[in-house]
Amino acid sequence: SVLAGHGRHSQVSDASPATQKMQPIRAPSRRLEYAVYRHLMSALDKVMKVANPVASALYRASGGRIGGAVRGTPVLLLTVAGRRSGTPHTVPVGFFEHDGGLLVVGSYNGSDVEPQWFKNLRAAKSATVQRGSSIEKVTVRVAGRAERDRLWRDVVTRQGKGFEGYAA
Repeated sequence: SVLAGHGRHSQVSDASPATQKMQPIRAPSRRLEYAVYRHLMSALDKVMKVANPVASALYRASGGRIGGAVRGTPVLLLTVAGRRSGTPHTVPVGFFEHDGGLLVVGSYNGSDVEPQWFKNLRAAKSATVQRGSSIEKVTVRVAGRAERDRLWRDVVTRQGKGFEGYAA
């Protein structure tokens, strides 16, 4: 089975009364930061639309020898039907083996936005994964918030490299 959790990059903490007085001054820079962030994410989307099919083809052709790990985290190919179109979509995704199943994280490079493949996975009951040259059909289960937080702490941050700056 595939257990999925969505990671979040930043969290807003409660502001103290002294900080609240300063927020109107900071608001324009936050809007600018958000605008820049959205622009960068849009650019990343365009790059990924080209890069994912290329990476998937190299992975398939090499049986996972090319693209089978990123920064020490193993990668599989996840194929899931589009939630509206029903058309199968394949993306390379980092994963962790956990309790006899596979754990994938929809972190979208640390964004607080779910990637499209995760939205499709959330709507699916099953998917297909390719690990190396092995292909198997899997059932899908999305972790609830408490379980997701526990898995993030106990599995992702301990086994995964490159997730250190992300928040659960």
